[in-house]
Amino acid sequence: MERRRTRRKMDTVIATPAHSSEPPRMGFTDLPPEIRNKVYRAVFAKCGDFNFGQPDNFQRSAALLRTCKVVHSEACSVLYGENRFIFDRNRHMRGAFWEKQQKEIGYKDVRQFLKMIGPENLAHLRDIKLIFEDATPASTPYLHSQEERRYLNDQHLIDCLRILRQAKLRKLHLNFLGRRVLVRTDVKFLGYLEQIKADEVVTDKCRQWYYPSKIHPILLEELIKTMKREPKLYVAERV
Repeated sequence: MERRRTRRKMDTVIATPAHSSEPPRMGFTDLPPEIRNKVYRAVFAKCGDFNFGQPDNFQRSAALLRTCKVVHSEACSVLYGENRFIFDRNRHMRGAFWEKQQKEIGYKDVRQFLKMIGPENLAHLRDIKLIFEDATPASTPYLHSQEERRYLNDQHLIDCLRILRQAKLRKLHLNFLGRRVLVRTDVKFLGYLEQIKADEVVTDKCRQWYYPSKIHPILLEELIKTMKREPKLYVAERV
């Protein structure tokens, strides 16, 4: 009996880990939020505008986003909330290998992007620029009239406007191009557009004579007033 008790005591001593003098290791999420935000900005917010008309800087590593749910949520708020997204017509053409004729990208990639990021990341968007421009005959030979090439009739663009109704924008920049002036009788398009809200809605006040803004000035004033959110969602930053 005495030997059994001695063995049990020895087993207990051996099984008990020795006290370690090493400090506990810190992970990335243990860092202060301000330091984590500096990392996120260095990775995702130092890249200039994301211009869908000229997508030349979209390559970003997703490794950091896959670290954990906390990092993913924090990093996405910086990626989508602290960058400016320019939703412009892409005049390049592409198509699947089995298709006989390639088609203009147009606003297809913008629509795919807005659907892909989902409602949570859509709510992070703060600063976007919408450039409305008609297709050209050179990039859309499969369309047979100028009316078909107008952005007002672009279903991909209409879908983009539908999705953006759910965004919580701080600033929205509008740029109206195209061949014809946007007028009140373009009721359907205006109906989708005016449902997008932002604290600040602006447009180009001065354009060069050969590239004027294609919207009636009075209509533009009324449209901006309708799209401007009241009361504002974001408190103005103090200088």
